[in-house]
Amino acid sequence: MLRDIWVIYAKELREVVRDRRTLVFMILLPILIMPVLAGAVSSWMSDVAERESGATLRYAIVEPALAPQLVDALADDPSFAAVDDPSLVRDGSAAIRGGELDFVLTLTSGAAGQVEVE
Repeated sequence: MLRDIWVIYAKELREVVRDRRTLVFMILLPILIMPVLAGAVSSWMSDVAERESGATLRYAIVEPALAPQLVDALADDPSFAAVDDPSLVRDGSAAIRGGELDFVLTLTSGAAGQVEVE
């Protein structure tokens, strides 16, 4: 009985080894290709994260006198750089699309003396 099992096992093993597509999907793909692919994606993601963490965001503020504490807080943070070019402030969306600014804060006086930020 045990001999019959070994004969069937050997026959099935021979058929699997002959089929190249099965070998690729059983051995090559999980053992070689997937770890290489995972390592490449991990390396790329860490490079992107490192590059973006050191980036300085350029910004402009419309009506900065309305919120001097906000202006001071942004000025104290080294990851932000104020851009005082009036032409960029006037057309903020075009400056963002053009890559000259990362964001524009528009401050307006709201109800009850509150400052609204857009």
